[in-house]
Amino acid sequence: DIVALVKSKIDKQQLAPGTWVLGFGYDDSLLEEKRHPNRDDLDRASLDHPVMLTHVSGHLATVNSAALQQQNIDQNTSNPPGGVVRRRPGSREPNGVMEETAMGLFSRNLLAPIDDEKFEHLVRQTIKRYVSYGITTIQDGGANMSDIERLRVSAKRESYAADVVVFPWSNFFDDGQLAAIEAESSYTNGLRLGGVKFGLDGSPQGRTAFLSQPYNEGPPGAAPDYRAYPT
Repeated sequence: DIVALVKSKIDKQQLAPGTWVLGFGYDDSLLEEKRHPNRDDLDRASLDHPVMLTHVSGHLATVNSAALQQQNIDQNTSNPPGGVVRRRPGSREPNGVMEETAMGLFSRNLLAPIDDEKFEHLVRQTIKRYVSYGITTIQDGGANMSDIERLRVSAKRESYAADVVVFPWSNFFDDGQLAAIEAESSYTNGLRLGGVKFGLDGSPQGRTAFLSQPYNEGPPGAAPDYRAYPT
């Protein structure tokens, strides 16, 4: 139960009111309700802590009322280009579900900065987990320049136990920086730059992938000819 898990985290860690609670990996298709949790669901976990849970696809998120209030998102908030603030039926009041670039209405600095030592520890623990399942090649499809430099320093210190392919995400770079990025064909200490990731539309899981034909079943309230949109 997602609500119980969030509430348990708040209680166990004795989080002060106003502290953000972040989660990742829920899958609406695996939930009994077969839908995304909404603000009303997450409000049952807390009205005093902003809560933001990111979908397993990484293309949607859901937040509670405290999160909406903190970011001043309400019925007067317009959909950003390439994104949708889902609304309660029959109104413009946000229901808590954010599609694509609408997730960017929330601060990208919700997570506390991670120092180099902690960064390397987390990277190596992650690689260890992948290797334990027999996975020998790992890709990071959302890196910025700081991530890339820290990965290079870490790999130089001690080669990675699996091959790591990094794809800088175009959103983090200007045109000049993108033009200077060159893909690497070979690994150095278990790490290589694979190319550049461009996000042009959403995901099939979230019904936000931009299709040439209408979806058989779009998101709640979608028109019969819904094909999603470019991001």
